[in-house]
Amino acid sequence: MALGDRLRWHDCTPTQIWTSPLVRAVQTAELVLGRYELELAAMTPIEVAPALAPGVAYGERTIAAALATLPHAAVVFLVGHEPLLSAIGALLLRDPTFATLVKAQAARIVDGKLRWRFAWDSEAPES
Repeated sequence: MALGDRLRWHDCTPTQIWTSPLVRAVQTAELVLGRYELELAAMTPIEVAPALAPGVAYGERTIAAALATLPHAAVVFLVGHEPLLSAIGALLLRDPTFATLVKAQAARIVDGKLRWRFAWDSEAPES
C-alpha cells in the first residue's frame, strides 16, 4: 500500500490506529500498519471505533473529544469514510472550510494546525 509507505516517510508513525467497524476499513488499517516495522506493528493497536462508522450521529464530535483526552505525544491514524473524516478534520482545525479528503488521502494535523495532506499517488505532500 503506497499510502502506508508515504506515511512512514513523512514523520508519521502511529501510536494507535482507530478504524471504522466496516470490514474494508479494518482491512485498510491492517494494510497501512503492515508497512511499518514488525516491532512497531506488534506494539500499535488497531481499535474499532464505532463512532467512525458511516451514519453515526455526532461521530465527528465523539472522535474529536476522544482525541482530546490522549497524551500530546499520541499519533492516531483514523481510518474511515467521507464525509466523516473531513468533518473531524474541520473540527480539529476549527475550520469549517477544510477541503474534503479524497479516497486514499491522508492529512496530518498537529496542535490544531494542518502540517500536510497528500493522496496515495502524490509525489509530495501539500502544506
